[in-house]
Amino acid sequence: YNTEMEVEYFLTEGYKYSPDIVVLNYFINDAEKIPKKKSFFLSDFSYAYVYLAGRFDVLRRQYFGEKSWLEYYRDLYREDAEGWRRAVYNIERLWRFTRENGVLLLMANYPELHHLENYPFSGVEKKVRAAARERGIPYLDLAGAIPHKTPERLWVSPTDAHPNAIANGLYARAIQEKLLRV
Repeated sequence: YNTEMEVEYFLTEGYKYSPDIVVLNYFINDAEKIPKKKSFFLSDFSYAYVYLAGRFDVLRRQYFGEKSWLEYYRDLYREDAEGWRRAVYNIERLWRFTRENGVLLLMANYPELHHLENYPFSGVEKKVRAAARERGIPYLDLAGAIPHKTPERLWVSPTDAHPNAIANGLYARAIQEKLLRV
């Protein structure tokens, strides 16, 4: 899911649960455009295929001139990037709904876990923070929740940099502390 999909789901279904608090969990790839569904039998039913396709993607980026992930993520936040414009539009939609319905909205930004020291996406984080600040949305940069950790210790596995239980525990604690102060 990207921000557009998350907000749309909340505005059509999630609000029915009458929440007092909504936390918009934001990650750097949330500014991607909604992908077109490409139905391919193996990608729908084979973990091996999905794994190998991912490894092939890494090879393409390293050896065959495809954009690096660093370039790809930074490009998502260019001023003319449609996905970022859509993300901001949907942050605005969610903010308006929560404000009009007396619901607290918190925006929590999750760091990309490959390079925590000399973070390469500080410019992106500033744009995300500004989108929250311009609307008066309380904002939490979760990079501060993991200050002295080696990135690999926070990953699910050596080939999967999604946050593991350690990282998610640190994030949950930081979000709880922020919500208690807001």
